[in-house]
Amino acid sequence: AKTMGDATCGYWAPDAKGGRPSLFVGCLKGLNRYLRPRADGTFVDASVELGLDQRIFNTRGISIVDLNGDGAADAIFSNEGQESNILLG
Repeated sequence: AKTMGDATCGYWAPDAKGGRPSLFVGCLKGLNRYLRPRADGTFVDASVELGLDQRIFNTRGISIVDLNGDGAADAIFSNEGQESNILLG
């Protein structure tokens, strides 16, 4: 396990193909994380693939919804001390 900062929230994101859900973890004083499930029941940290390693968001809440209607899940991060951020698709 890696130090993740102070985890403040999590969101189980459903898989569009009916597979196991992924987990988003919002953190203060650290990078947010995206954990993708493996077939063996463990998770792999796929945060870099989404670009979550580029910025500390200070996230207090996460929501996953298809904001632009393209069929792909979009992530909304509600952050402390800064504007909310949206990651599309």
